[in-house]
Amino acid sequence: MTVSDAAGTRLVADPAEARRALSFLLQPGQVTELRALDVSTAAYRRPHTASGYFDDPDALVGALAAFERGAKCVYVALNPVEPALLARAANRVRDVADREPLTGVRSIHDALAAEGWPEPLMADSGNGGHLLYPVDLPTDDGGLVRRVLAALAFRFDDDTVAIDQSVCNPARIWKLYGTVARKGDSTPDRPHRLARILEAPVELAPLSLDLLEALASAVPDAGVRSEAPSAGGTTFDLVAWIAKHNLDVVGPAPWQGGERWIFSVCPWYPDHRNRSAYLLRLSSHYGGSRLPP
Repeated sequence: MTVSDAAGTRLVADPAEARRALSFLLQPGQVTELRALDVSTAAYRRPHTASGYFDDPDALVGALAAFERGAKCVYVALNPVEPALLARAANRVRDVADREPLTGVRSIHDALAAEGWPEPLMADSGNGGHLLYPVDLPTDDGGLVRRVLAALAFRFDDDTVAIDQSVCNPARIWKLYGTVARKGDSTPDRPHRLARILEAPVELAPLSLDLLEALASAVPDAGVRSEAPSAGGTTFDLVAWIAKHNLDVVGPAPWQGGERWIFSVCPWYPDHRNRSAYLLRLSSHYGGSRLPP
């Protein structure tokens, strides 16, 4: 796959990087789907989706040559798909009908590592950075992964970082590292880039249920209300109180109809610098705080 960046330099898919990525993402013999969006080929020039099912990583990497005219993005399925799907297109890519079913990463990494999380795969999707942690959960996890993502968003979302909370479904497809991401126009500020692995551990260890539950439980209950701080009914001015005490907080940021401030350094435990301490002001109460466990 080739594409020109904003400077006119021709970007090409990197088969070695794609093969390395698959060695991390797939188990031996695992069946995965390769899916490319907005493909234009000599046989079918109108932009369309192309898809195939592979249990042979070498065949998958070789199939990337079919996208020489360029694809907006190329994805693989992270979780195993039914081997029976190989019958649709076994170790090859085919054109698919339109409706067929088919930056603050480092700081987040450091905060989670301090809480005992194992080393993830750190990568650039071509449109943003992300951390990839394997989990060993049933397909119906009771909403645990969704709650974990909500907890991450609560702690780390700010003016420059936004946690993508949509990546919670097991059928999620994933950008294939080593291919070019070309969403939108390539501009000097946002050029098309190669999706690639930035850092990888020797072994990807799955997250324990305890770590996931601990993080998921860190989101406060928006239904809990505190009482007014004064018998006379005077409204407590949380913003003025923060300014008066010169608190090192980031915010306010909208949350559940109210606002939240995150402490850069926990005022109760200065060694805690993982954004686990915060202040809340919800729409129907005066303020609150949570101390890290």
